[in-house]
Amino acid sequence: MSTAVLTLEGGYQLRTSPDGMEAWLEPPPSPAEYPSLREKLKEVGLTGLLDPPVREDGRLIVARGRPPEPGEDGKIEFLVDFSRGPREISPHRVDWREVNALVSVPAGTVVARITPPTPGIPGLTVWGEPVPAQPGRKIRIREELPSTDQDLAAVEDLIKTEEKGGQVDLTLGPGLIYDSREGTIVAREGGFLELRGKHLRLYPVYTLGGDVDWTTGNIRFYGKKLTIKGTVRRGFLVESAGDLEIHGNVEDGVRIQTGGSLIVQGIVKGERIEVHAEREAFLNIVEYASVKVRGNLTVSGYLLQARVIVGGMLSVMGKEGILGGEVFVEGSAVVSVLGSPAFVKTLIKVGYNYEVAEEVKKLEEEFSRLDEVTDRMKEALVQGIRLARAGRLTPEKRVIVEKLYQVLKKRILEMADIKERIKALETRLDKGDFAFLQVTMRAYPNVVVGIGKNAILLKKEHGPGIFRLEGAKIAFRGQN
Repeated sequence: MSTAVLTLEGGYQLRTSPDGMEAWLEPPPSPAEYPSLREKLKEVGLTGLLDPPVREDGRLIVARGRPPEPGEDGKIEFLVDFSRGPREISPHRVDWREVNALVSVPAGTVVARITPPTPGIPGLTVWGEPVPAQPGRKIRIREELPSTDQDLAAVEDLIKTEEKGGQVDLTLGPGLIYDSREGTIVAREGGFLELRGKHLRLYPVYTLGGDVDWTTGNIRFYGKKLTIKGTVRRGFLVESAGDLEIHGNVEDGVRIQTGGSLIVQGIVKGERIEVHAEREAFLNIVEYASVKVRGNLTVSGYLLQARVIVGGMLSVMGKEGILGGEVFVEGSAVVSVLGSPAFVKTLIKVGYNYEVAEEVKKLEEEFSRLDEVTDRMKEALVQGIRLARAGRLTPEKRVIVEKLYQVLKKRILEMADIKERIKALETRLDKGDFAFLQVTMRAYPNVVVGIGKNAILLKKEHGPGIFRLEGAKIAFRGQN
């Protein structure tokens, strides 16, 4: 199908295609006639002239327009890595415990970026008329409303109905926000991300149905609460920004860290286990592990040869109590049994800030080291002064003595600063006046009981009763 536009001299007709993208002459002129006809075509306003013209399907195509270029569709670029598999830790090594099976993000994370479509490039007909381009398709994001009642469900249905005319590229679950101005998808709260088909969901509260093992890899959770129904297997890591609950056991070599409370219903057993809870913790049985709890610690079973630091109160109510190990409690403690009939060495200190004590210890060691250094520097200065008085101090040695004097002054100032820091820390260290240790059943010999800075070694069986400070001594008061 073509359109006759005009007739030129010699009876030639200029025709164009319906879309204005091609023009040809009928009948086709000879090569000798075409140059003069080409000038006529310019005069009538034809653009896109071909030189030489092209013969196609029995026609002599003399001009072609420029077709429009369609725009590119919008895109979704995920900024979070959803790929699974071991992570490379060096050019020749991978970590099979880091498999990214469960993807978690903290609140405020930009999860994805939406690239807008491009408008395309307009075309031109053979008459120089613009031809609009087809713009790219816009990405359609749907934010899912929590259908907790009939009104919200009705709104959800309305949204679905309105969107039937267009394809939804990604549906966001609660906790994810689409910022259309910035073109970003942001996690409003922390939690696990799940991308399934065209649905992106965030779980601030998540339950793992099985074990933490080679299938899940190490877990880092940024939500409110993580529940693990199974066991944390040997050597794996579990970090939770919120609360953490483990129904199974914790095996050796595991590291547990939680910014909230911690519950472990099974057994925590292993010398290489590290457990750290920023708030309170509720444990069942702990054997050989290192445990640090900022808040209160409640143990329903027992502690066996464990190293435990508690920032609040301690309660151990199982019939075995505390057998061996070291326990430091900033507050008071209530324990069923201390030690064992085999007189296993056991240490427990209450009213004692272990972290402050460690810091004081480090400062005292540094003070002692500086004290030895300054002593040697003082001896060297004395020798220098003697040489100066005897007139035997050379100019080179005088420079050395002066530098030594400046360094000595600096070290003495450092020692004075350390003394002040130790003094300030010691006011936080001893809380023995307010702390007590209650034994509900018995305390065996060879147990060291400390309250604040004071400590005693039990040489006979005590209990039930309460240890507390009376003046500067630890006293035991029995209870019926």
